[in-house]
Amino acid sequence: MFIWAYLARALFACDAGETLLEMVNCMNEMRDWIKSMAQKTLAQKKQTQQSFVGAFLILALAIFLLGAGGVFTRFSEGSVFGNIFFRMIFALPFYGLILVKNKQHGAQHWQEKPKVILMLVAAGMFFGVDMGFFFSAINYTGLGYALLIGSCTPLVILPLSVIFYREWPPLLFWPGMLIAVFGMYLAIGVGGGVSGHPEEWKGYLFASGAMVAFGVYLFLLGRCHTNMQVWHKMTYITASAAVTVAVIGVFKGQSLLLPTGISWLAILGLSLNSQMIGQSMIAYSIHRVPVNLVSVSFLAMPFAGSFYGWLFFDEVISTLGFIGMLICLSGIYCVKRAYDNVEKARGHDTRDEEVTVPQ
Repeated sequence: MFIWAYLARALFACDAGETLLEMVNCMNEMRDWIKSMAQKTLAQKKQTQQSFVGAFLILALAIFLLGAGGVFTRFSEGSVFGNIFFRMIFALPFYGLILVKNKQHGAQHWQEKPKVILMLVAAGMFFGVDMGFFFSAINYTGLGYALLIGSCTPLVILPLSVIFYREWPPLLFWPGMLIAVFGMYLAIGVGGGVSGHPEEWKGYLFASGAMVAFGVYLFLLGRCHTNMQVWHKMTYITASAAVTVAVIGVFKGQSLLLPTGISWLAILGLSLNSQMIGQSMIAYSIHRVPVNLVSVSFLAMPFAGSFYGWLFFDEVISTLGFIGMLICLSGIYCVKRAYDNVEKARGHDTRDEEVTVPQ
């Protein structure tokens, strides 16, 4: 723009001196413009870098907090399903405050098609089942191993895609699955357990059930095509999960009431730590950090669980067990990359589902 304006003025100037002066002024203003644009670009780049570092630190802290979910549950003296039920009940007002705050922006989300609502309700049912399995598992095995098995959900999602949608997994799925299975065998079969409980195999069985249930949950959530914000989704999901957990708890004869003040404080702490603070921090950082880095970061949760197990419950994992965990999680990362590539090809961003980490 500067160039054309000054060239036009130079062409219509009668005096050669005036023409030269106009050209000099043009060059000076072009220099100042380029300098200002460069400074602006550098400032934006610096601000973006600072924003990324801050978001990644928040994401790392959130994962570290989420890994502590089992600690609060173990300190509670309530039943498994009573603990989960009140975690959900404590979380619902938190979502309600967010929805009220964003009332005008999200009012149309309450008018979604019945099919979308039904899929979210079904996803919530599996979410509740997943939590029931997971919090049952940590009564028999270590926190780290329960989280490790729970991290294998991508192994469930792609087979479901084959069964229901005839979407065959890409090549990266198969070596990733073999690596994950080998790592799991090395960590659990060779490395041994951590709790010393004579029925530790029940913990592995319950954790496997949690893996399957959470895989189905993510599968349903991924197939729920809607522009609904994540907090609106979580309101439906949490309410459905609370009802599901209450029904299962009553069916199993477990009391849904928490017996002691310590139990109430433990579950309130679980809701604050995992559902409110942890999930909110993830929701903030998830779209400010590259998706591949997000995937790798979430695979650190079993190590956070292992740290808490050692710190509070003297759960020690052998060196071979840690090596097996690393190998297993490397395979899971390959499988998850395959899953993310499939979803990306359909134009679907999977990062919103990372917000709903159950543990």
